Amino acid sequence: MEVQTAPNGVFRPVGNRGWYPQSRLGHPAQFDQQPIEAHATVSACLAAWQVTQQDSWFHLAENTFQWFLGSNDLDVPLYDPSNGGCCDGLQEHGVNENQGAESLLAYHLSFVELERARRAFFAVRRPISERCSSPRTNQKVPSSAQAQAASLS
Repeated sequence: MEVQTAPNGVFRPVGNRGWYPQSRLGHPAQFDQQPIEAHATVSACLAAWQVTQQDSWFHLAENTFQWFLGSNDLDVPLYDPSNGGCCDGLQEHGVNENQGAESLLAYHLSFVELERARRAFFAVRRPISERCSSPRTNQKVPSSAQAQAASLS
């Protein structure tokens, strides 16, 4: 992730204008950044979090997802909430305004994967009393054995 993090801490995928030269003396290309790279990184970070249970991976996935929403080298969003589309890339002077299927899927798959992970992440961090209460009534939810016994009486 070090290679894909800008000095200001935002996610910076390796650009496709030169990629990352094989020589370690080279530097990764800054532009053009593509949504598919952000999605792959969100997925990889969440997979690493699931395997290692290290919260840093979860937070890296969240930070990476913010790239779609404007936390990127140009401080401009690629996701367009007015139509649900996603621009095709971040170029040196702005976004590529095309909104192709690959970019749309990259954004929406990242969103769904991260939302699922957020539910899991925060569920295990809530006190047990909150995890066992009904969200509508804030009353404790009986176990299945208690519910069955109550229905018999």
